[in-house]
Amino acid sequence: MKTNQLTGPPMGLAWFIWGLGALFYLVGFFQRVAPGVMTRELMQDFHISASGLGHLSGLYFYAYVAMQIPTGILADTLGPRKLLTAGCLVAGLETLLFALSPVFFGPDLADCSLADL
Repeated sequence: MKTNQLTGPPMGLAWFIWGLGALFYLVGFFQRVAPGVMTRELMQDFHISASGLGHLSGLYFYAYVAMQIPTGILADTLGPRKLLTAGCLVAGLETLLFALSPVFFGPDLADCSLADL
């Protein structure tokens, strides 16, 4: 008697995709803690005070909290493959925006958007 069994991806591919997701998480971790390490440089480059730096650091977490439910819905509707791909691309662009921004508004926008992923 024949049974219909679904076959998954090859184990090597599955581990590779898992590794990409883990690497993406590691990059996100570094993006969350980086402002705490380079406080003096951020304050000098953007001409902000300690309260401005606190605003910059805190904005990430405010956006992170606000995006929990929409991201869960997107994960359910689009699936993890599409969401992980889109998240990696958008996070890369926003990291460039943060790094290349000459004014305080750019890092604010990038910090807020990075939390969405």
